[in-house]
Amino acid sequence: TLDYINLINNYADLSFIDASQYPKMKILAEFTSDTDTLSPQLYSLEVKYATLPEIGVNYQTVAISRDTIIIGDTLSVSFNVVNAGETSADSFNVRLLIQKANNTIDTLENYFVNSLEGFQKESFAYVYNSIVNDGPGSYAFQISIDTENKIRELYKDNNIYRIPFTVLPDTVTSISSSDLLVTFDGTEIFDGDFISDNPQILINL
Repeated sequence: TLDYINLINNYADLSFIDASQYPKMKILAEFTSDTDTLSPQLYSLEVKYATLPEIGVNYQTVAISRDTIIIGDTLSVSFNVVNAGETSADSFNVRLLIQKANNTIDTLENYFVNSLEGFQKESFAYVYNSIVNDGPGSYAFQISIDTENKIRELYKDNNIYRIPFTVLPDTVTSISSSDLLVTFDGTEIFDGDFISDNPQILINL
């Protein structure tokens, strides 16, 4: 028995009970009748409470600058982590990962949120530089919230969101020396050769 509840104007305050210690309760009520002919009745029982934190991210809170880039270009991603619950979510991490074309996954950023009040949001932004060595193909950003599972909430499936994008190869080839023909006064020269004081230089690409 936790306590004997006294109703005042049909209400009783249960805030003294620690919900983490007592996640389930039973209320035992005993009714008495003033007369022998009237039976007491319970018409309704209502419990008012503040909902758990509900942190998450979805397509409405995420944006990327473009869905296709050429290798070597940059790409911006921005997102909001929202607490849709009534209770504050305290001390959780937010990780931004990237899945590359070869299916390897790297961590781009690991953010820490000290506290996020109910019905509030926290904004994040990141600029990604594509690396030539990673190669072209299908890529994806992945946002993972509370990976250490510190926050007690009703739903966890909205704590991960994936944003795909494509990296195209750079089709501009570099110019090698074999693509150039340079002549001085109509003659191809080599290192150390003498040229005139005022030569006509012709470059054929």
